[in-house]
Amino acid sequence: MSTYDGLSFVTQSAIRWKAFHEQMQYIKQSFMDKLCIVSYEDFISNTKQVMFNLDSFLFLTKPLNQPIVKHDCIAKWKTQLTDQEIMEIQEIVGFPPSELM
Repeated sequence: MSTYDGLSFVTQSAIRWKAFHEQMQYIKQSFMDKLCIVSYEDFISNTKQVMFNLDSFLFLTKPLNQPIVKHDCIAKWKTQLTDQEIMEIQEIVGFPPSELM
């Protein structure tokens, strides 16, 4: 069994998230104006503006349909994670989940 396999699910998830986040930062710097990155948090909290930005970025003549968004999903972590799990995540990624919002 590898060291990674012995870690908690929360720790594994935080490590994967951090690696993905670092890759996205590299891609963002490499492709700047050729890439439109939409964060989940922005999409949930400002759907209309994000959809407008996507329409503009893609040079669409007909706007994309506005999706139905469940706004209560954005803070699920507050009720589903324990204080210990939140601390584990913070130790790995370097900041608390609340800073993503």
